[in-house]
Amino acid sequence: MRPGSIILAALALAVTTAARADDTGAAKAGAAVLPSSTSSPPSASPDEILGEMVMLPAGGSASYATSRVVGPTINMTEVDKGSWKGRIRDYDGVLEVTEKRIAGASFNLVLDRDGDEWVCQGTWDGKRVRIALAKDGLTVRVQNRFYEMTRVAPDLYATQPVGPGLRVKGDAAGKAPLYPQFVLAVLALF
Repeated sequence: MRPGSIILAALALAVTTAARADDTGAAKAGAAVLPSSTSSPPSASPDEILGEMVMLPAGGSASYATSRVVGPTINMTEVDKGSWKGRIRDYDGVLEVTEKRIAGASFNLVLDRDGDEWVCQGTWDGKRVRIALAKDGLTVRVQNRFYEMTRVAPDLYATQPVGPGLRVKGDAAGKAPLYPQFVLAVLALF
C-alpha cells in the first residue's frame, strides 16, 4: 500500500470515529422524553432525521423525524396531531396516538412507563407485541419471535452470546427516544 493511501485511510477512520462520537453526544443532548409525540429538540425541522435503527447482520433499517418514520418496511406520517397514517410491513391504516396508547383497526398497544423504563404491549394485526426499553437493554416480542438484547455499546444492542443486534443512532440511542416514532420503527424491523 502506498504511504498516501495509508494516510487517507487513517484520516477516513478518524472522521468516521469522530462522527460516531458526535452522534452519541447529540442523542444524549437532544433526546426527547417519552411519551410525548410532539416533544422534539426545538431546532429540529419536521423532516430532519432524528433517530435511526439498523438490524445487524440482516441490514433492515428505519429512521424517523418528528412527524415521519421511513424505511424499506415502513412509511408512516403524522397527518394531524396524534394521527399517523401509512404502512408498517403488511399493515396499512391510520393510528391514533395518545400519551398511553397507539390504536387503530387491528392495532392496540398500551404504554406503561416506570421512571426511565417503559413497556409498550398489546396486539398488532392479530399478533401479540411487547417492546420493553430499560437502561441496559431492549426486549422485543412479536408473536413467536423473541429478542432479548443487552446494551453492549452506546449505539448497539446485541443478543448475547450470539444473535442479531440493533445499531441505534441519534435519538434512538438516547435513554428516552421519541414516542411513537421509536415504537413504530421497532415494529418495522422485528
